[in-house]
Amino acid sequence: MNKKHLILAGKFLQVAGGSESGSSGQGGAFRVNGKDGFTLVELLIVIAIIAILAAIAVPLYYKFINKAKQASAISYINNIVKAEQIFLDINNRYSDNFSELETTQVIPSGTGNPRAYGDYTFTLVIGVDGGGAPFWNVSAVPTNGDTTMKWYYSDVTGVIRYEVGAVPSGSSPPI
Repeated sequence: MNKKHLILAGKFLQVAGGSESGSSGQGGAFRVNGKDGFTLVELLIVIAIIAILAAIAVPLYYKFINKAKQASAISYINNIVKAEQIFLDINNRYSDNFSELETTQVIPSGTGNPRAYGDYTFTLVIGVDGGGAPFWNVSAVPTNGDTTMKWYYSDVTGVIRYEVGAVPSGSSPPI
């Protein structure tokens, strides 16, 4: 058996390397004072690799979660656009009341205006423009006010617009 000598903290130790006879039973692992195990350096390397992987994975996970929340908000706004059009066809007017829009069976039940759905708060507004034409719009703002997420807006045109971290308007870029 091939033995190596190691001096740690002033003590002389015999360390068995990967031997020809395979006495360690671990292939490349070795024994210190007759005990199998890993060195501190090996453990630190494994911890460093795990930390690097976590540093990469965690931000990507949060980005994925935010995209899912934003997709849910866009879907809900699309449903509101459809519900407003159906409501207009049936009642010859727009509604700023989510409960009235629920009668179209396009948006799920809930309470209030503004209405919280998922991680966004939706606010419906109706009115009459300077030319006497009726209008409506809906804005979706993250419930927690997160300024890193997209905030959404749509109106009679059905175009969904967004701003990052600010309330969008009719002049904001479309999605």
